[in-house]
Amino acid sequence: MTVPPLRERGPDLRLLVERFLEDANARHLAPTPAVYRALQGYGWPGNVRELRAVVVRWSVFCERAVDVADLSPEILGARAATPSVERAPAAPATTLAEAVSAAERAAIAEHAGNKSATARALGIDRNTLKRKLARYGLDPGERR
Repeated sequence: MTVPPLRERGPDLRLLVERFLEDANARHLAPTPAVYRALQGYGWPGNVRELRAVVVRWSVFCERAVDVADLSPEILGARAATPSVERAPAAPATTLAEAVSAAERAAIAEHAGNKSATARALGIDRNTLKRKLARYGLDPGERR
């Protein structure tokens, strides 16, 4: 017997979320319909374990309703994707420094000049962000 991957079990997603909320003693959390739509559109490379981790995160950080703003960027980025289509993995960086640099550049690009939002996304303070922007040559207002 073969169990299909989570991305192919759309109707089971709501039942699994409800079960994981119960397991996390967070039945009071109510995901919005938009959350379920976003979850349906995600490919779930980590399968059911990844979904469980997402729900446990909600139980820690959410108080009542789970809204789209509570979803990770990975899940939100997949909203337009078809659930049954697998996305190609990104090309791996050759070194850890290159991977960190790529992640930092992606966060900087995603927040389009909003230094406060970029610093929060990277988990650093604004002064550290300013140094990174200068190092990458991405801050046109930076004076040297």
